Amino acid sequence: SQSPMKIEFAEIAEFARQSPRMIDTLHYSLDVNGEYRTESACSFYSNQVHPEFLVEDEFKLKLNTEERKLGRDLLEKYLGREVSWFITIHVREPKNKDLKFSQARDSNIANYAEIAKVVNELGGLVVRMGDQSFPKLPKSFAAFDYAHSSLKSDYMDVWLWSESRKWIGNVNGAAFPPIAFRTPRILLDQWYWNLTGPSQDVVVQKKVIRSDNSISKNEAIENWRFSRAMSRVAMKRSGYTIREVEPDAICKVVRLELECSPDFYDFSSNQMRLANE
Repeated sequence: SQSPMKIEFAEIAEFARQSPRMIDTLHYSLDVNGEYRTESACSFYSNQVHPEFLVEDEFKLKLNTEERKLGRDLLEKYLGREVSWFITIHVREPKNKDLKFSQARDSNIANYAEIAKVVNELGGLVVRMGDQSFPKLPKSFAAFDYAHSSLKSDYMDVWLWSESRKWIGNVNGAAFPPIAFRTPRILLDQWYWNLTGPSQDVVVQKKVIRSDNSISKNEAIENWRFSRAMSRVAMKRSGYTIREVEPDAICKVVRLELECSPDFYDFSSNQMRLANE
């Protein structure tokens, strides 16, 4: 009743003839009772609950001691130095780096360069994940461009998701594996409005402008015509412009989240300043 489109329900027998690879998807899947359910990619307006994104406290995938050591040895041998801790970033962006005609969820990774300076200052390393289809990082970006390294492999992808102190990025498929390892996520440049993840996520939305004025988060969510829109051009035709989070704001959020971490011994001395900010 909520859809202007005609919806026809297929018989269960039709699904039985499907390849198993076509059953468990982001659109529909079998639940533990053998019944089909709508998945998160198409259930935004259904008020359907997806408990697997919340991740119960007692649930956590983790590598064994040998696997953890192997990954660290491979990383440190490749870099030629010891790595005390690291964060991972995975930013979806257009290949030509021009956001004007890109999807609304895309960002420019250059806006994240200051993160590397903060992490290096605190004694850590930034590992840029992705694959070779991503534009290479500029030399001024003080991070390990793992996406374009010979170290990249399925094993190291899993190891990085598992061992990273924070996962930082925008909306893309790679944002989901860290949930299973309980790796804290900082979702920056958030767009579109279908948030799935544990309550511990830190989310910073993109700014939506209409007639030179920012609109509120609630207004953005409630306007279903563009709250999940992917085309910047279509949004602009409707009178809306979307803007990325400023690099200074990105840097501030990451610094606060890292300095608030119990892994840092100076947490208590910074507690009052962080609370005020």
